[in-house]
Amino acid sequence: MIEWWYWVVLGVILSVAEIFVLGFFLIWLGVSAIIVGIISFFIELELSYQILFWAIGSILLLWVWFGYLQGEGQSIDSSLEELGSYQGFQGEITKKLDKKRYKAVFEVPILGDREWTVYSKDELEVGDEVISETLNGQLLRVKKLIK
Repeated sequence: MIEWWYWVVLGVILSVAEIFVLGFFLIWLGVSAIIVGIISFFIELELSYQILFWAIGSILLLWVWFGYLQGEGQSIDSSLEELGSYQGFQGEITKKLDKKRYKAVFEVPILGDREWTVYSKDELEVGDEVISETLNGQLLRVKKLIK
């Protein structure tokens, strides 16, 4: 039997090691180890059960992260990267910055942000509905949505 605090130390080491490794998976192994440490503090378990709980917990946490949570959050950004296009997102002008630049809020986050500085060939006013055409550096080109 391993002392409970060994699991906690292992969990902290794995979690800190995440900083140096790509992929965001060591954190979940570390969290699972910390959970096993907490369980072992309250219930004395044989080493084989501790390892089994750690393995099952790691697999479950990795499945939840990669299979469910991460897949849901990346659907829009992944489709944008695959298509190489930022067309078709509807938004509304919230502020006029200068002659052709504006602030706009979009219904769906584009690259994780709903508010963008946009520019347009059209003359726009606050409250106008726009649709995105393309991304040019930090600016999103839009055109007025005609209904």
